[in-house]
Amino acid sequence: MPPLHLSTILASAPSTLLSQITRLGSKYGGKGHTVLFTLSNNFAHADDLQTVVNELTTFNDNSHGIIVQEGAETKAKCRTLGCLVDSFSSVKFLGSPTGNVSGNRDVLSCSIGVFESNFCVPFHSELLGRTEPQVGRWHAFRNKGSLTTSSSESKGDSSATTWEPDWGRMDIKQNSGDNAGEVDWEDIWSRSTSNTSSSSTSELLPDALRGIDPAHIQTVFTLSSPHPDTLTHVLSESLPESSALTLIASPTHFTTGRGVTLFLDGHIYGEGAIGLALLNDGTSNDAPSWRTEFLGVKTLSGPMTITSREGNMVNELNGSNPTKLLIAALGTTGTSPSSQLANASPTTPHFKDEEQFALGVISSDGQWSSTYKITAGDPSSRGGSLSLDAPSAPEVGSVVQFLRFSSTQALEIPPSFNTSSPEHNDTIPRKKLAVLTVPEPSESSVPDSHSLRILADTFLVPSTKGFIFSPGNTSTYKPSTWTCSLPGGSVIFEWK
Repeated sequence: MPPLHLSTILASAPSTLLSQITRLGSKYGGKGHTVLFTLSNNFAHADDLQTVVNELTTFNDNSHGIIVQEGAETKAKCRTLGCLVDSFSSVKFLGSPTGNVSGNRDVLSCSIGVFESNFCVPFHSELLGRTEPQVGRWHAFRNKGSLTTSSSESKGDSSATTWEPDWGRMDIKQNSGDNAGEVDWEDIWSRSTSNTSSSSTSELLPDALRGIDPAHIQTVFTLSSPHPDTLTHVLSESLPESSALTLIASPTHFTTGRGVTLFLDGHIYGEGAIGLALLNDGTSNDAPSWRTEFLGVKTLSGPMTITSREGNMVNELNGSNPTKLLIAALGTTGTSPSSQLANASPTTPHFKDEEQFALGVISSDGQWSSTYKITAGDPSSRGGSLSLDAPSAPEVGSVVQFLRFSSTQALEIPPSFNTSSPEHNDTIPRKKLAVLTVPEPSESSVPDSHSLRILADTFLVPSTKGFIFSPGNTSTYKPSTWTCSLPGGSVIFEWK
């Protein structure tokens, strides 16, 4: 069932933002609806942040001057969930009726969605994210604890589930020519090891989702702490027909003292994830469609084929050294390779933050289907392998090309992200829920002269850490799960 309401509020002053939230609370609050919100984590004063958070978390508490004759059943249906996210400081909204709107570090944002409670299920997951792999290495020996839940950790349970290489299933390649006798590292590090087998994924599914027929779940939208690989794996295995979109929340160590700040029905969580499962209403046209967009991304090369990969490393492109191919592509575009590679050491060059590079996977229609940010590459080490910011690289045989994103200019948001823009001719406006990977805020952001702007029928959420998207088995989209941390990448859900 389509959302009852979606909007994104952009405001320069906390009081302006607060008044808009109060107005929506007066219309929808306390009426048995489920409310989803995201709030930017860039308030100048902690008191202002606390005031706005209180207004959002009590959205359904009938504290807005309205009188509702509610029974126990209506009150039970009132659910509220949300989190603190990154800001739109590094973006520019195009096509505003009053001109283009440039972000700055003071622009606050809040996205609000109101859903019919009979057709959605809020949930909380205690699964923790994995430890981030070392840059330039393929899943170097990590600390245990990828599957440890926050509850078991806090109780000091020594039997808490952990993830590590399944050494008992280590395979030595037999009779495979030049590879005979080698350790099959791909098998060792596979996430389909005994600790994450399909027989156990249902036990890791959030409690609120376990009793629901998977066929009734259309889409799962999740707000999470970083590297939620286990949760996204569990969702894709347990709900294979459902699309799933997981946004990485803003780090809030210096704001609330928590790694992330998640809200669900009066509870605050500093790790794990909260989310909303959207259910079908029995009609054939209530499911949202989705699409991807890549804003501000430029092509650096022609198509190439991945001929060797290992974990999150691409070892060969067209049978050649991939880092040398990237350097050559930079040269053909008039960009000096030496200016793009910050040589932290003679053997491990890293890419500068302001110039980000990626591999774009090309689909059968010739368009990019996904992007994988390149984190490191060395033309003289490991055959020039490229390290990608993802649990795994695209499959061998995937057609890709080098891409570039420059953070020296604001990321431009086209009018297509706002259903109120003139280019939309629909009789009934379409509602959109979208996530967008944005660059880190710039100190030189242009001041915004507009005190208020509302993106009607649009729930737009930014993240500097990116998102993970799985379209479900009903889609021909490849890859089956995509991790996007390159700025400009976006997934948009749209209801008719």
